[in-house]
Amino acid sequence: MNTATSLPTTSLPTTTLAPLMFIGHGAPTLALDESTVTRQLNAVGQQFSEVKAVLVLSAHWVSTSLQVTGISQPELIYDFNGFQPELYQVKYPAIGDNQLANDIASMLTQSGLSTQVNMTRGLDHGVWTPLMHLLPNPKVPVIQLSIPQHADLSFYLELGKAMTSLREQGIAVIGSGNVTHNLRALRFGGQPDPRVAEFEKWVRNNVINHNVQALVSAAEQYPNFSFFHPTVEHYIPLLFVLGAVTAQDNLTVIQNDIDFSVLSMESYLFNSQAK
Repeated sequence: MNTATSLPTTSLPTTTLAPLMFIGHGAPTLALDESTVTRQLNAVGQQFSEVKAVLVLSAHWVSTSLQVTGISQPELIYDFNGFQPELYQVKYPAIGDNQLANDIASMLTQSGLSTQVNMTRGLDHGVWTPLMHLLPNPKVPVIQLSIPQHADLSFYLELGKAMTSLREQGIAVIGSGNVTHNLRALRFGGQPDPRVAEFEKWVRNNVINHNVQALVSAAEQYPNFSFFHPTVEHYIPLLFVLGAVTAQDNLTVIQNDIDFSVLSMESYLFNSQAK
């Protein structure tokens, strides 16, 4: 795996695998923001221009079993409270694909990961807020994959490995969460917590070196991991994405400021160039 640290602003050459990305999606207000983060997402979106579909695992859909969305016209889920009224009026014209959802469910089931198609669920804000900037004019299906609860962290790495065949078919894979996510410690206007910056650096270095096992066992390896993730649903999408990385992939680290003192907005893009 090759590593870069600057954000590309033009499309990569023809790829052998569809792009793979972990996105730090932050607060729901990302949908309305015009910021460095949203401009970066828009620039990266050029690399998704040739994909056939997008599959997203978001921190905000935890289910009892592994599920994919199968509805052809998914509604947006405004799964947050207390924000400005215009945020609840945001529209994102994503389309689904029932046949593709069934094909993905069958593929995962045949791989030993029993998967159901959910015909009622729409897309939560972990999906639509970053996609509004990454793919502002969606022309391909968007499928959401759930986080089955009560699995150990290594399960999500294995789930990510199953995504390689989708990437081979031109389906982009995204994990949407945050490198750090502690809502109880948010401070509006506060300076970045140095502990968060250190943990973010530790994660970044392990991503660059593809030291996946260290990240899977972060709760044991890193002091006070529970401060950065009191619950792990925002950490799981990172492990999911890392499971889908191949030796061919080039890594771009997309560094950003730490929001609200403790919310890392760092993202990672993996793309495989044709030889």
